[in-house]
Amino acid sequence: MKGKLQKLMGYQQEQVLTASWLAEQGYSPQLVQGYVKHGWLTPIARGAFVRNGHCFTWDGGLQAIQKQLQLPVHLG
Repeated sequence: MKGKLQKLMGYQQEQVLTASWLAEQGYSPQLVQGYVKHGWLTPIARGAFVRNGHCFTWDGGLQAIQKQLQLPVHLG
């Protein structure tokens, strides 16, 4: 668990982390909820998290949509 937590803390502070992407990276829903409970992650919407104490940016959200969810969304 420590290795996964260290990896999680290595992501950009403003990056949004989606539940589906976290699952693909090997984070179980129970582990993600444990991180929320212990204050490592903060839910910002259903299935979306940021590292605790950090605010996401619009480009961090857009990157999550494009790269993690692989949706063809572009800023216009």
